[in-house]
Amino acid sequence: MDKSSPFEKYGKYIDMSALNRDIGVIKAMIQNCNETCKEIMLTDSESKNCLCCIVCLTCDTSEFVRVRGFNYNFCSNCGSIFLTNRPDDVRKIYSTHDTKASYIYLNDSVFLERVKTIAQPKVQFVLDAIEYDGKTCNWSDIGCGVGEILMALQMQKNASLIGMGIEIDQAEIGFAREKGLSIIEGFLDPHNPTPDLYDVLYSSDIVSMFNVLEHIEHPSKVFDVFKKVLKKNSYLVIEVPRFPSLASYVNLVAPSLAYRHLTPPQHIFVPSEKAMLELAGNDFVLVAKWGFGQGFTDILQLALLQGNTTSISLYNELMGISNEVQKVIDEHGYADQMIYIFRKIGAQSR
Repeated sequence: MDKSSPFEKYGKYIDMSALNRDIGVIKAMIQNCNETCKEIMLTDSESKNCLCCIVCLTCDTSEFVRVRGFNYNFCSNCGSIFLTNRPDDVRKIYSTHDTKASYIYLNDSVFLERVKTIAQPKVQFVLDAIEYDGKTCNWSDIGCGVGEILMALQMQKNASLIGMGIEIDQAEIGFAREKGLSIIEGFLDPHNPTPDLYDVLYSSDIVSMFNVLEHIEHPSKVFDVFKKVLKKNSYLVIEVPRFPSLASYVNLVAPSLAYRHLTPPQHIFVPSEKAMLELAGNDFVLVAKWGFGQGFTDILQLALLQGNTTSISLYNELMGISNEVQKVIDEHGYADQMIYIFRKIGAQSR
């Protein structure tokens, strides 16, 4: 990494009501997490049980929290947390198993709101950080889901921005294609690569993975692919949950109510900033990072879920200042999400 300081941004406006995240929906999400964990544990009864860190491979780790039968350990070397017991076939969770979560995203009534609230600010952050000059730019979004990032690119109304999605979930692919978005079916597996996916990456100017890396069992091998395949001066944009954070603390004290952040078995690890820089290594330079989260909202929701009151007027008032409070938390280093923009400085070796 070079010595120049990256651009930093903190805080992100989120309107929970517009995203249909009321307390009833939160309860349903918690129940879905419970069911998924039970089904995965039964289906994959013989799980891997490794106490060595998934990110840096050190074995100097300690117990952090147990969530629905899954154990997260803390790595004293890189500062990440990771699952010690996980299904033998992680890919199976996404290719053949119903994770009970898709219904949130396969919803026309909230799709455009999610594009506006979640995807468009991320796309604009990337374009601003790389000082996009309007030239032809091939943007590939790995794990694109229902295509929110692709739609945000389309809404830029710039024919030079060409978006391509890569996804494995059939329902999400169908949902996105119905909206005219370009997607190929693929899964970033370093051991068994999808040829079409590698061809797309090879010609990309920007490659993004929004909330994907934490689902992959061997992050260092994924970065090995990027180091080999991405062309010089292309950009790698990665959003991952972040540790430590206020959200981590909420999950620690009430693991049975976790529905985001530490959500096994999907979230295999939650990296620290140090870990992300180590994964990038000397082939990438950090251009920008954006920290934000919902830890304060998590606290308010936890209090309501554990209480016995039916009055939510004060809850709604406090939710009204959550964005302002959360920005202060983010600025002090406890954001639970981080977007990293890396520029590739090494040459392709494909």
